[in-house]
Amino acid sequence: MENQNFKIEKTTVECYKIRHESGMYWADITIDVTSDRSGRISISSDYGNYANYWGACGRGFKQFLIDLNLEYTADKFGADRWFDLESTLKTYKNRVLEIRKEERMGADVAREIWTQIQELEDCSNISEFEARMWDKSKLMWMYDHCPDINYDITPQFKKFWKTVWPIFIDAIMAEIIVDATAVN
Repeated sequence: MENQNFKIEKTTVECYKIRHESGMYWADITIDVTSDRSGRISISSDYGNYANYWGACGRGFKQFLIDLNLEYTADKFGADRWFDLESTLKTYKNRVLEIRKEERMGADVAREIWTQIQELEDCSNISEFEARMWDKSKLMWMYDHCPDINYDITPQFKKFWKTVWPIFIDAIMAEIIVDATAVN
């Protein structure tokens, strides 16, 4: 590949450095407003590292960031695929109770499946869970060998969203108000 096929452009980005007074919690949130209605955000923090580019925000990039919600943002940052063991096992137990209530399963089979579910309670990650699932013949039978697995937003991202994101949003909202006042 030849160098002449590439163009280099130097730009300035804005970095918001958020620090807790204890010195323990921090985040550097960098935004690169590439045009009035597009931009990139990059986050390095105690709560994880996240980044995304939006090419068509429909409004100013900072206003767009203010209007984001947790689920959409977690999806864009890839923070929405955390294996939720507790929720998964609760779903399995509820399914056993439901089938049992409908009298489509005997008490002995239900008890076996319940025991197999309990044997999964100490799994530490999705890989271990999936490997051990295959040995649970009655549970696999109940789900026709295709059990559901529940995912959620990562606890780290939830904590970031609750703790740091509002501070960042307050800062850019203040900027928008100052900018609007300066124009008028």
